[in-house]
Amino acid sequence: NNAKDVYARFDYKFGGMGLDGDMGGKNPPADNWKDNSLRLGVFVYRGDGKGISIDQEDAGDVASIQDQKYLRTGLYASAFVGNLNVFGAYLHGTDTLQTYDADANPLALITPSYHAWFMQGDYVFYPWLDGSFRYETLTPADPSVVSLRTGVFNLSALIRANVKAMLEYQRDLRDGRNHSLNALVRFAF
Repeated sequence: NNAKDVYARFDYKFGGMGLDGDMGGKNPPADNWKDNSLRLGVFVYRGDGKGISIDQEDAGDVASIQDQKYLRTGLYASAFVGNLNVFGAYLHGTDTLQTYDADANPLALITPSYHAWFMQGDYVFYPWLDGSFRYETLTPADPSVVSLRTGVFNLSALIRANVKAMLEYQRDLRDGRNHSLNALVRFAF
């Protein structure tokens, strides 16, 4: 469709260097990852999916669904204290879903909403070695579906320019049998 989605964000930072790297006349610290500061923000995204149908088939019946409009709003925060960066975000989403039968007649109109949030802490052990822990949760619009709760531990080492090795453990905090341990090497040319 020709509708234009809208995204807006407003952040304010207290302390530390400017977002453009300006130090306000001060000399940069030897440990350039340290930026003792607090950053707070809000954001909104509004979209229009009219005329974009997703076909569905249920027990032989064909129908389609359109996300007529959707709205995402949220909050963001990030705090740097020495070698530690703690940050997180909260997101609330609502949709206006219209279903149609095979002849394009409107059926049901529903407005589900959900929310998700995460909190993460990153710690710089050495300029080439950092670790992180993230907790995230998603509460779906359907109350019969249990919310997701996930914990992720990560250790990343910068081996050399453009080469990074990572060890990551991810665990479903509702079902301990659902977990993974991954070792990755990433590089760029």
